[in-house]
Amino acid sequence: MSILRTAATAATQRPRDCLRELTATAVAVATWPLGLSDGPLSLALAGACRGRGVTPVATPVVLVHGFAGSKSNFLRIETQLRRAGYERIVRFTYNAFTQGVPDVAQQLADCVTEVLARTGADRVHLVGHSLGGVVCRWFVTELGGDEVVDLVVTIASPHHGSPFGHLGTLRRNDLGRCASQIATGSALLAGLDERLTTRHAAGERIDCRWVAFSCDLDVVVPAARAELHHAGLDVTNVLVEGRGHLSVLLAPELAEAVTAHLLAAETPTSYAPAVAA
Repeated sequence: MSILRTAATAATQRPRDCLRELTATAVAVATWPLGLSDGPLSLALAGACRGRGVTPVATPVVLVHGFAGSKSNFLRIETQLRRAGYERIVRFTYNAFTQGVPDVAQQLADCVTEVLARTGADRVHLVGHSLGGVVCRWFVTELGGDEVVDLVVTIASPHHGSPFGHLGTLRRNDLGRCASQIATGSALLAGLDERLTTRHAAGERIDCRWVAFSCDLDVVVPAARAELHHAGLDVTNVLVEGRGHLSVLLAPELAEAVTAHLLAAETPTSYAPAVAA
């Protein structure tokens, strides 16, 4: 009931933001088929889309969509990355209805291995939306992905669970394991937190940077559930105001901030987080 009250309050007090979220949902539905045009691994050479005078960036960027999403969800961000000079943009996709988070994370690990072999790069960046951010987190912290990942960007990801994830625990539904695994209080998320704490206590380091974007009109409520706060992790948390779970993907300020963080990570000795969106 608290979720419904929050939604009702937002609709009453912030009708423009709610309308924007509804529009973004319609856009996501309309463009969803565009993400099905190629296979599970699509390596896009985007050099032709670079801005004038922009130096090419060789580090591959792997985009990981959310639950029931598709590669088309990242059209705005991908365009910004191309303009900034990123030549290797990888669109990773998966089926969240038939698999769990660890299974998808293993597929992501295999994808990254293939990307490194095909490009000759030694590290990649990861950008995950919603469930995709949790998949990235599992890959990095549970499968040794920090050895080959430089920066992880998560967007509206339920790191501390989403109340809507409990829909995946209802009987006779088709939402699959992934939904229940990102529910508030799930064993999977609790295990991730516990193992990070244990590793930090043992002096182990997760050797990559993190940026966690949250938004204040999200189904991941409250917004702090999309933040990361773990000792031993180099994390920057950024709140995007006036955006929801899908409309944040269309926000120009998000695309610019994500790109700024990725570019800053290319020079690790002088890395400085971008200004909050």
